[in-house]
Amino acid sequence: DLGNAQLSGTLVPQLGLLKNLQYLELYSNNISGPIPSDLGNLTNLVSLDLYLNSFTGEIPDSLGKLTKLRFL
Repeated sequence: DLGNAQLSGTLVPQLGLLKNLQYLELYSNNISGPIPSDLGNLTNLVSLDLYLNSFTGEIPDSLGKLTKLRFL
């Protein structure tokens, strides 16, 4: 859980390589830029918490492939 960890910068596409990741908790930081479409490769993801950041652009369509996702 990296929520409220005072992180800044952008999310790298390489996060999409973490195939076994189940929880990506990055809420309440200062992360900016687009949400990488590569996150759609995280097919075991159950929870994705990105709120209270400064993301730009659209939510990638690839996130629709996350069939195990229960919390967004």
